[in-house]
Formats: sequence, C-alpha cells, structure tokens
Amino acid sequence: MNAVLRDNNENNDLVNYIEMLSENAERHRYRAFIKMNQKHFSQRMYKTEKNLMKAIDETEKEDEIYNLFLTLNTFYKPKRTTENIAQFENLYIDLDYYKKGLRLESVLFFLEKDYFNSLIPTPNLIIDSGKGLYLIWHIKPVPIKALPLWQAIERYFLECLKNLGADPVAVDPVRFLRIPGTINLKYNSTVKILETNETSYTLNEIQHEYFTITKKSSPKHKNRVEKITKLFNAYSLYWTRIRDLVRLCEMREYDVAGHRELILFLYRYWSCMILDENEALENTLEINSRFTEKLSKIEVKKATKSAERYYKNKKYNYSNERLIELLNISYEEQQKLETIISKEEKYSRKNQVRNLKRRNEEGLTKREKDKLELEKSIKTLRQQGFTQKQIAKELKKDIRTIKRYC
Repeated sequence: MNAVLRDNNENNDLVNYIEMLSENAERHRYRAFIKMNQKHFSQRMYKTEKNLMKAIDETEKEDEIYNLFLTLNTFYKPKRTTENIAQFENLYIDLDYYKKGLRLESVLFFLEKDYFNSLIPTPNLIIDSGKGLYLIWHIKPVPIKALPLWQAIERYFLECLKNLGADPVAVDPVRFLRIPGTINLKYNSTVKILETNETSYTLNEIQHEYFTITKKSSPKHKNRVEKITKLFNAYSLYWTRIRDLVRLCEMREYDVAGHRELILFLYRYWSCMILDENEALENTLEINSRFTEKLSKIEVKKATKSAERYYKNKKYNYSNERLIELLNISYEEQQKLETIISKEEKYSRKNQVRNLKRRNEEGLTKREKDKLELEKSIKTLRQQGFTQKQIAKELKKDIRTIKRYC
C-alpha cells in the first residue's frame, strides 16, 4: 500500500488543501508537519508550501506508513507553542459524530438544515477525517493578541455542536488535524474533502453576526451567548496576565532568581485557564528553559503541580497589589505592563486617555478651541471697523468679555 496517497483524486485533495491554507495566509510563517504511527512521532516546521509538499513527498517514499497532520495556525519561530503563534488563520471543529451513534449522511443533513448560516457560519472546508468530520473556517489572519476572541468563538462553535459530537480537546490554538489525501491508519480509511465554500470571514464579523442572532433566538441561546461572553472576558484577562509575566521576564533579561517558582506557578496556573493542561505544562517548561538559572523538569513540575489541581476552582485569585508585592514589580516596570499595575498607574492611564479624548486633531480641548475661534472673530470684526459694543452685539457676548479679549 502506498505510504501516503492512494490515487490521483486523493492527491488533488492534498494539493488543494495545502494551497488553500497557503493562500489564506498573509505571509510565509512556520507550520508544523507531524507524522505518527505506533512506533514513531516526528514533528518538523516548514515555512513555504514548496518545502512542505517536498516533506510530504519524501514521507511517501519511506518504507513505513504514517498518519500525517498539519497545524492550521502558523508560528513566527519553529516551536509549536501558543506563545509563538504568529497568526490565527483558521477556526476549526472536530466532530466525533460516531460517538453519538450518528451516521455521516445524517450529520451533514442536520448541519445544512439546522446549523449553517443560522447558529454558525458555513465552513470553508468540510473534511471526512476517516471516522469523523472536520469543519474549517478560513479567517482573515489576526495576531496573537486576538487569542481571547479566537478562543471564545471556538468555544461558541463547540457549545453549538456538542450534540453532534464536537471534541472539546480539539479546540486549542496549536492543534493539528489530519491532512486530506492521506490515510487514517486506525480505521484504514482515507481523509478527504467533502465540500468547499469560498466565503471569506473575519473574527469580528462572526462574533457580531452570530452572537447577535443567537441572542435574539431564544432564552436558551441567549444563555449560551452570555456564557461564551464570560469566557471571552476571562480569556482576555488571563492571556494578558501571561503576556505581562513574559514581558516582566524579558525586562529582567530572564534573571528572575528568587521569583522563579512563583513565575512558573502563575504561568502554568493562568495557562490552564485558557489552554489544554498538557500544553500549559509544555509552555511552562519552555519559559523555564529561558531563565539564566533554570530549574530541572522535575523541579518545575513539582513547583507548579498545584496549579493544575486548583485552576478549575480559581483558588489563587491574586490581586494586582499582591502580585506587585510578590514579584517586586517596580513602578517603572509597571509602565510597560498591560494589566499587572497599581491603582495609581491605572488611574494615570485613564487620565491620559480621558485627556486625549477631550482634545481634537490639533490637540485642543473644546474650551481652547472655542476661545481661539472667539479671538479670531473679534480680530476680524475689529479689522472691519466694529466698535467693542458692536462686536459684543454681533457675537452675542457680554461687553466685559469683549473688552477682556481686546
């Protein structure tokens, strides 16, 4: 049996799939290519469509047969972690409909009749994974800061499709899916593209259009949206705090002796809030590897073990003041952070924003603008020979005001 492909139709599926992913990306970024069987697991990162296709072709010539996978989002450096994501380019759901006792034909019928363009947008790709279904939506690429919204929409899709067997594990941002045109070794079946759709989407469009529709549909759907909205707010907070931790380490050039265990604990704890537990641990080990004085893997796992145990109950809900105290964050450092800041810095930023909003494009407040316009009007009228009394009458101002300006 051919190691990867079976016939020309399946080869076309593979080529078309790679081309569609590449065309939706704004630029060449790293994408993880994974090959796996009972004996081996291999992961390599490729930037270009050409190099990726070459790697797949070389795999086809090997003696062993592999399950082949590809990440749908891309990375700015060759390491498959959430922190290294360059852009979100796709949304996706893995439907294990067979676990619900459903048939493929029934699921496709239900999706078309009750879900697409009603609860969720029509996917750009519907793929038979060899046992289940992949639903994939191409989105206009967005940077890592969009993680909270991306995850909220993923959770929304998951909630909508749970009755059809949506897999809750397969919604993390670094997830890899089987490549169409290859073989699912477990079931000896071919992964193939069933339907395509050329509609273009953005995260904001999906959020506004489908969240709004479900709010109006029924109390049941309204509760669902409120639940996802709360998740979105939570993801935003935890992801921002994770970024602050990394920024703090960068400012200290990863010389964090005395705070290593706490930083690692917080990093794993907040990561568990928004990521898969295994990925949270992997990312925690990765940031430890950057420390000037690293802990061993065993020490990292031991120091952060309780993070995984308690995150569901949000047991460690530190205030900003407490975090600043524990991590000894200076006021200068706070000015470069997003959310771990004191009340003084918070109010200072609010005042800056408020002051900016008060000013127009020329940097003037409304009062300053009105004063400048009054001065110009008085000057113009005086040049025309108006007396102060006439100017006051013309501009409907008190004579004392005109005298003061004159």
